Amino acid sequence: NGYSNAPHTLGLTVRDNVGTTATATRTVTVQNNLGTISVFITQPSSGATVSGTQWVTIWIENAAAGTKTFTLSAAGQTVATTNDTSNGPISMPWITTGTPDGPTTLTASVRDASNNTGTGSIPVTVQNGSSQLTAGFSTPAQGATVSGSVTVGMTASGGTAPYTYTLTIDGTQVASGASNTYSWTTTGYSRGNHTLGLTVRDNTGATATASRTVTVQNGTPLTASFTSPTQGATVSGTVTVTMAAGGGTAPYTYTLMIDGTQVASGASTTYGWNTGAYAAGSHTLGLTVRDNTGATATAGITVTVSSGGTLSVAVTTPSPGATVSGTVWVTIWVDGAAAGNKTYTMTANGTQVWNESNGDRPASLPWVTTNGTNGTKTLTVTVRDSAGATGSGSVTVTVANP
Repeated sequence: NGYSNAPHTLGLTVRDNVGTTATATRTVTVQNNLGTISVFITQPSSGATVSGTQWVTIWIENAAAGTKTFTLSAAGQTVATTNDTSNGPISMPWITTGTPDGPTTLTASVRDASNNTGTGSIPVTVQNGSSQLTAGFSTPAQGATVSGSVTVGMTASGGTAPYTYTLTIDGTQVASGASNTYSWTTTGYSRGNHTLGLTVRDNTGATATASRTVTVQNGTPLTASFTSPTQGATVSGTVTVTMAAGGGTAPYTYTLMIDGTQVASGASTTYGWNTGAYAAGSHTLGLTVRDNTGATATAGITVTVSSGGTLSVAVTTPSPGATVSGTVWVTIWVDGAAAGNKTYTMTANGTQVWNESNGDRPASLPWVTTNGTNGTKTLTVTVRDSAGATGSGSVTVTVANP
């Protein structure tokens, strides 16, 4: 009886014979009744959050027979009254929008026909507000790439102002208070993806959350470029395309496009381009470099495939569909070529395996198949004569080395 009608915390500390201690706590609500009538509020429950029209259920004991007057008050103001002969349940409507948002005490008072009285009360939280509480970020944008010092903008709406903004980065709290901005020094974080988390708490204790993922990219920006061929170059035969990357975080992945079609992707910085498979004229090489953090950079050049003449090139050995191993001598016949030496470039599945110039007819070129992998290979020989005419021929075989 010496404590108010409200929640109270019981605390326990146990100490054993060697001095070790352990603790425990428990929260209970004291609801002693004043007067000779016992009054109990069973709905809403103690500590509940209420809004709109809340129906309050009351039970009483020890009241005299006859009509009883029930009075309901919140925050010290009468919010409903009724007369009834019953001891319960008595239901009374409480229009909570007439009570300020926030914690309050709901009290039921009863007077019976013999003028006996009693009261009972519980703590509740009123939460109406103009709309549901929401949280969000105004900056940086979702998926943004950030560096240096970045302003993190936080927003809240609905609920009941003022708001408290609690910001976390990768789960670690970095700020909490009334300010809705935070200056984030990203240089203290590793390159890559990081998660911003926001919790907004309004004046009634309601909360809302939001999150956003951004990519930190400090240090030297990632770059992509071609070292060969050069911009505007005229090319023919099999051309080695050489790609380069700088900055960012190694290792890099190089993805090469020719006229918008991907032809290679991986760690290799070179590609053997058989221009004989492309029409004479302008063609665009596009490069995308991706670093170890997922950052990307691009580059592009335009080159011209030479129109030259067209040579007739036939690979007569090995035969189509043959199975080969070890060192294979490839026999090539060329028709329509100008006098003089011709340049022969031989590739297997796009990778150069031999290159030489000679005036032989037929020409024989060695292919060391053990330098590559087993499997189906398209062997292509591209020829350029002394007048700049080009042509190519190919055969598909199977490499089967022990």
